[in-house]
Amino acid sequence: MSSDPQPISLNPPADAVPDDGGVAAALAEVRRLQEETKAKAAELDRALDRLRDLTEAGLDELEQRRPRVVPPRHEVPNDAVLRATRMAVAGSSREAIEAELREDFGITDPAAILDDVLGAERRPRG
Repeated sequence: MSSDPQPISLNPPADAVPDDGGVAAALAEVRRLQEETKAKAAELDRALDRLRDLTEAGLDELEQRRPRVVPPRHEVPNDAVLRATRMAVAGSSREAIEAELREDFGITDPAAILDDVLGAERRPRG
């Protein structure tokens, strides 16, 4: 004659738990900690939402500050061509000149300037 086990509730009514050596006090403490944990989790959710908002705002601001599209070839700054010419005369490599044009002038594809200053790059025959 076995009886089916009864499920145990983690949230029984306070009057349903007999005071048997501090069990009721321990259960009350567990409930208090559970509520405290829920409150802290909600606080963290709000902080995370705020952080997301700030991050998105910061990214938007960075996007607005980012240099725009490189001017078309006919609008390449004279300073960029002058710098490339001076570097070429000083013996700088094509790669060094290219890096400087990219970094200092924001020119994403300096090949046309390099070709004008140094001549078209010879590519090995395949």
